[in-house]
Amino acid sequence: MDAQIFSLVNSEKTSINSYLKENGGIRVYRDDVRVYDYGEQANDWLDIDLKRVHRVGGNVSNNIILESVKLNRAESFGLKEKTNREGFIENESYHVFVDAVDYVLSLIVRERNVDKARLTTLYKKYKVVEPVLSDLNEVIEIVENKIVEPEIKREIRKYLDRISEQYKGSKRSFDKKCQCWAEFKCCNS
Repeated sequence: MDAQIFSLVNSEKTSINSYLKENGGIRVYRDDVRVYDYGEQANDWLDIDLKRVHRVGGNVSNNIILESVKLNRAESFGLKEKTNREGFIENESYHVFVDAVDYVLSLIVRERNVDKARLTTLYKKYKVVEPVLSDLNEVIEIVENKIVEPEIKREIRKYLDRISEQYKGSKRSFDKKCQCWAEFKCCNS
């Protein structure tokens, strides 16, 4: 998910950005067991960020990718795990594996760039606003400008602020559930 595109359709991008910061990267699973430390924040094992710096435009950074590679031990026997179980030994099979994942990633990035261009074109035409928050902000503005009595203004604002926070909390919860569902569907397809 690209932050620039996400900001066009959602004004509350901080929750997705913090989620991506914590969970971004390409993880590796072998027989449904996670192989550490691939996909961790400090391990850009495909040098995605380095490639992004050397190539202008179109590349992604490691922290905006939510992907996993699933391996079967019987079919990946050339990949030998380190004795501390923190990754694979960098032998010939490992380099072939990295090249294969890197190639698939390049195909994904190519499709992503096409989609990003389309979404940018579409959403820049129509600025998307959240109707509930937009209407609520209008009501708050009316209260601030039209109600003179401070006590009444404070009482009304208390309820409007509570409604706003409840809405934002519900939306964050909904967005997280949608993200989890999307990841579940992606990982199980």
